[in-house]
Amino acid sequence: MFELEQELTARDVFELWNAERPAALPAVRIPSVLPKDRVKQIAARLEEYPHREDWIGAIRSLANWEFGLGEKGWRANFDWLISNKGRRAFEGAFLAPPPEEGPAFLPVDQRPLFVKKEEDGQDG
Repeated sequence: MFELEQELTARDVFELWNAERPAALPAVRIPSVLPKDRVKQIAARLEEYPHREDWIGAIRSLANWEFGLGEKGWRANFDWLISNKGRRAFEGAFLAPPPEEGPAFLPVDQRPLFVKKEEDGQDG
């Protein structure tokens, strides 16, 4: 049996930001009554990205974005994420690059061979 995913609410999105954001980014205060402009922006993003995993992935990916973490004096924040510009995080713009291939990733037939020399038992 499978569980249906609960529909995210605007309040859920506020809470996800605070729970998943990189430590270098500011938390957002969650007011008892959510501002209408923020709710409207969140609703627009939820239409495009309705799943909790979408939001968690987008928020966590910001840890890979040096500029957004304050490299040039500006930091991404909650309002940036829910704006149209924040779509970039959902689209994977800040996903970590795959690790560079090194010798461990070479096909077996291309890896260097390390042969242990056997001692022949003769004194020099």
